[in-house]
Amino acid sequence: MIHRHCLEALNKTLSDILFDGSDTSTHGLFGGKTLLEGGDFRQILPVIPQGSKKDIISASICNSSLWQHFRIFTLTTNMGLKRDNLNPDEKEGLQQFAICFQDVYDDFSLKFNELDNLKERAIVTPYNETFDQINWYALDLTPGESRTYLNSDALCKSSQGTIYDNLVHSPELLNGLRLPGIPDHELNLKVGCVVMLLRNVNQAAGLFNARRLVITQMAQNVVEGKFLGEGDNGEKVFIPRITFTVKDKKWDFDINRRQFPLRLSYALIS
Repeated sequence: MIHRHCLEALNKTLSDILFDGSDTSTHGLFGGKTLLEGGDFRQILPVIPQGSKKDIISASICNSSLWQHFRIFTLTTNMGLKRDNLNPDEKEGLQQFAICFQDVYDDFSLKFNELDNLKERAIVTPYNETFDQINWYALDLTPGESRTYLNSDALCKSSQGTIYDNLVHSPELLNGLRLPGIPDHELNLKVGCVVMLLRNVNQAAGLFNARRLVITQMAQNVVEGKFLGEGDNGEKVFIPRITFTVKDKKWDFDINRRQFPLRLSYALIS
C-alpha cells in the first residue's frame, strides 16, 4: 500500500499536466482520469521505517482528503473456481486451499524432499513474523540434524574511526540487527530444506536473486543445492558465503555482513 502523500502528489501532478480550461472533464481529480487501486488495509499497510502505529495509520490513504471521493468495490467470488477447464476435484482442491492455507504442505513429513511436490507449493503471507514462524515450523518438521551458520559482522573501513567507535558498535550489537533483504546472524539449515537466494551470485549458472533451491549438502564454507522450479532438472550448484554491505541513512556507519545469501522459503512475503 502506498503512502497517502504519493497519491496526493499524483493527483496534483496529473491535474497540472492535463488541465484544459476549455474542457471541464479535466477539472476533476487526477486530471479527470479514472484511477483504479487495489489492496487490503488489513494486510498491506504503508511501510514507515521505525514508525509507530500512529505513524502507519496516518500514512494510509484512507486518511487522505481524497479518500472520500473513492468508491469501494469488494471482491466476493473466487474466480479461480470459475475456470471452465477445472473438474470437480480441482474445484474442491482450490476451495479447500482458500479456506485452509495451513494445509498447503500436505503429508509434509513424507514429501519433504520430493522436488515435484515442493516446487508447486509456497505459503504467501504479508507479515514478517508469520513468515518466520512458518519457515521455522517447516524446518523443525524436516527430518535430520540442523546446522547453524553464524555470520561475521564488522564496520566498513570508511565508517571506522577511533577505538571508541569500535567499542560502541560492538560485534554483539551488529549481530543483533535484523536487516531487510539480508540474512540474520543465525542461519539454520537442514539437508532437504527449501531456501531462496537473496542476491545474484552467478547469473550464468542460474544463481540469481529469488531463485529457490533445495539443500543437498552442507559444509563449513559452501552449501550444495538443487534448483527448485518449473523446467529445472535438479542440477546441483554450490553457494558460497558473500559479503553484504548495508547502508542506512538513520545510522552513522555502514556494516559488512558475511553470510550465505540464503533464507528459508516455505513461505513468501507478498
